[in-house]
Parts: sequence; C-alpha cells; structure tokens
Amino acid sequence: MKKCLASLLCLSLIFCVVGCKKTKNTAEDINTDVEFPITDREVELSYWSPLNSKVTAFATSLSAVLSYQELEKATGIKIDFQHPPVGQENEQFNLMMASKTLPDIIYHAWGNITGGVDAFVEEGTILKLNDYMDTLAPNYKKLLDENPQAKLETQTDSGDIYMFPFLRTDEKLRFYKGLLVREDWLTKLSLSVPETPEEFYNVLKAFKTNDLNGNGQADEIPLVSKKMEAIETIINGFGASSDYILKDGKVLYGPMQPEYREALTFVKKLFDEGLIDPDFYLTDDNSMDAKVISNQAGIMYGAITGHMSKYMSMMKAQTPDVSIAAMPSMRAADGRVYIFNKLLTRCSTGNGAVITKDNKYIAESVKLLDYFYSENGHMTANFGVLGDTYNMVDGVPVYADKIMKNDSGSAIGDILSQYVLAPTSGAFLQDPRYFDQILIYPQQKEAPGIWSKDIVTDRIVPATSLTSDEHINYSALNGDISTYKDEMTNKFVIGTEDLGKFDDFIDQLKKLGIENAIAVQQSAYDRYLGRK
Repeated sequence: MKKCLASLLCLSLIFCVVGCKKTKNTAEDINTDVEFPITDREVELSYWSPLNSKVTAFATSLSAVLSYQELEKATGIKIDFQHPPVGQENEQFNLMMASKTLPDIIYHAWGNITGGVDAFVEEGTILKLNDYMDTLAPNYKKLLDENPQAKLETQTDSGDIYMFPFLRTDEKLRFYKGLLVREDWLTKLSLSVPETPEEFYNVLKAFKTNDLNGNGQADEIPLVSKKMEAIETIINGFGASSDYILKDGKVLYGPMQPEYREALTFVKKLFDEGLIDPDFYLTDDNSMDAKVISNQAGIMYGAITGHMSKYMSMMKAQTPDVSIAAMPSMRAADGRVYIFNKLLTRCSTGNGAVITKDNKYIAESVKLLDYFYSENGHMTANFGVLGDTYNMVDGVPVYADKIMKNDSGSAIGDILSQYVLAPTSGAFLQDPRYFDQILIYPQQKEAPGIWSKDIVTDRIVPATSLTSDEHINYSALNGDISTYKDEMTNKFVIGTEDLGKFDDFIDQLKKLGIENAIAVQQSAYDRYLGRK
C-alpha cells in the first residue's frame, strides 16, 4: 500500500501510453557522436547506489559488473562505488542527504523520497543539468527530445532536468508484472480466463471446490495475495484505487469513491467464501512461493521472470502439465479495463543518477553518465562485450552460450546480472532485445500483450511534486490518513468492520484532513499540467 505522495513522483509517466510519439529503443536510434575517453587526467568519482539482490548474489559491489568495468575503460574515469547495507537503503539515504558531505553521484529512487526531489534541486544539493545537455550530454538530450513524455517526467515543475534515469520506453518492458493463473487448472475445468467480476468469482469457486492438485485434500487456495498486492489489482478492476485518482481533471481520493465500496463488497464476498487466502496480510515472498510451488495456488500476482518462469521450472518435475499464464485485469461495469499501478512508468519510481553539490568534476561526470545513452554505451549496458557476452546474428545482438547455456542452475536474468545492467537497473535505456531472450516459456512471451490489452489510464494521477510549504502541510496529514485507510480496508475485507459503516469511514477521513490533502494534490497536478 502506498504511504505517501512522494511515491507518485514518477507515476504519471503512465500517461505516455496515450498520445506519445514513436519511441526510440535501440542503439541505432539513439547514437550521437562523442569522443572517448572523456579525460586524460586522473579522475575518480564516488558513486552511491543501492545493490540489487541479483548483484548481491555474486558480488558486494557494482564494480564487479562487466558493464561498469567497460564504462571505466571507455571513459578513463575510475568509479568508487559506495553501497548502503541491504535493507537499510532508505535510512542510509536520509542520513547521507542530511549530512554536510555527499558523494559525487547518487543513484536512487527519487520518486519515493518524502516531499519530492524539487527542494534538493532548488537549493543546489542536486545539480541542474539543463545548461550541460547540449555540449556534455548530447546522447541523453537526443533521447529525451525523441521521447517527450520521458522528458516531461524527468524534470521538476520549473523545467529543471536533474537526473540520468533508468528508462523503459518499449511497452513490453513496462508490462512485466500482473495477475497470474494456473492455466492447466482452467483447462481441466473447461473454463476460460476470467475477464469480468462474475467470471472471476466463478473461476475461484471452481478452484475451491475441485481437487485440482489431485492430492485428495481440499487444500487449494483459489487466490494467494502477498499483503494487498493481488487484492489491489482486483480493486482496480472496478475502476477503483486505494490512492488518489483523477476524474474529469479533478483529483479525488480513491477510497472515498463509490467504486471503492463496490470493490470492497466484492473482495469481502471472496474472503467470506474462502476464496482468498485467509493469511494474505501475513504473506511475504517466501510464503507465497511456498504456496504456489506446493501446487496449492490458483491465482496470484507476479512477474514474468521472477515468478512465471521460476514457478514453472520448479514445479515441472512433480506437475509436468503445469502452466502459469498471465490473465487480464477485470473489466469494470462500464466495460473499461482500468489500471492504476506503476507498471507503465517509463522511469520506474524515478530511479536515476544525479550529480551532487560536492562534485568537483561536473563536466567529466555528465559525460560519464551520458555514455550509457550513446551507441556503444547502450550496447555495453544491455549486452556487454561483443564477442564475449554477445554476438551479432542477422543484425540482432544475441547473448553468448556462456550465458544462455550456463549449467549453474541459476535463472538467465541472475546470470546476466554479472555482466550487464539490463536485468536490474541503472542510468541507461533498457533494450527490448534483452527481454526477448530471457523469456523461456511461451506463456511469458504472451504476457505483456495480455496485461496491456484494452487498458485505460485516464484515472491515474501523474507524477507531481510538492513545494516546501505543501510538503509540510501534506506530511502532517498523510501518515495518519494512509494508516487509517489501510487498517479500515483490511477490516472491511476480513469482516471485523461492517461495510455498512463505509460512510463513517469517509467522515473520519475528512476529520483527519483528507480534503486539505486533496487540495495539495490538486495544486501539484495543476502545476504538472503547466510543465513544458
């Protein structure tokens, strides 16, 4: 569940689905000539970045990743990586930003910081890049010029470009996660993939009342949800959201809308009839994995690589006919397929690298960060080294056998993380040709098209940012509002609070200051509309 407005900073990139120009995704599209190495003098830059779990599986520093080693060779600049302890990233980030000294470059999810990034840019803690784009970052500038929505969303309300982002401009890269269903169970029951609430209910009921795993026990769990993850997607199917939404240009609080009450009524029915795992609020990644792999779960929420392939690969021995496929979001009563999550963002949660006030090598840093958006840099970030980690086959970069035929037992994405940035993140443009190669099963290849079919995004509040005064006002309200909303949503679902008291729930939100919080959001949205 979302806790603060800051988590919306990059969400509005979802609007790019409607009305965007054709995006540029490949190395040939984005190249601008730049001379390397960058400098002939000794330069070392400190670079703070969290470590992705795929990297921590084999190394303690990004310096072990081949793409970064090649970055140093190409630019002639030494990078001193600094990493916060795993699990303490946000805490360490806050302490660092409050200190008097900062590393030269910081990679972070700027969309998740309390109060937004604008204040850091305005006070000069983070460098404004506008004046450097033409001469020092021509590749990144060209990319933004050709992707106007990405340009809009990687700047402040004042028009200041402040970061080199992790970008996913190709649609298939953004649709990597959604509802999953045991397709083989549907086949056994001669049922189609559900698309409406009624069909969804009927499928869950059938999963509950048939011994689909064949163990003679009534242990099937029709819907497994990690916390509210899958349940929130069901709520979205009613055109509702547990966060702020847009209607006719006005910002509204989703949980106060009639669609939210309607959605909770449906979810409560599922829970009351034992169609939702009763332990959903205690379910974490490990427990969800255990329930799926033990052949109990019918529908769950997961990713193409992190869940679909993992589950099918691990279950094949005991369940040869297992098939886990993507299922579409439900159609609301008006026939539309609403989506509210961050899957469509071009810049996931505002992830990107910024240059700080303490950096003494600004020109070198801008050029360094621009490199991964150049032709050679783009290939290095996504594919590694030609002749080593990939080869060109009929004009297409194809990963080498050392990756694709690795017998370590690790997933391809995990193996790739030793060499390239594509499976994790970083300040670069992710290439869809990387994604095409890591999808093993046909169900994976079909998933993006299923999740993206017929969706509408016009109720999503875009990535806004707050002024300092707004932040003070909003922060004083948002914590209590979010906590109360989360608690009551859970109580409504499990039945410890009667849905007949929904109007009392709205009244209490008003007492907590929701109307003032909405006004802050509306002002931020109005400023967003004025960005150029």
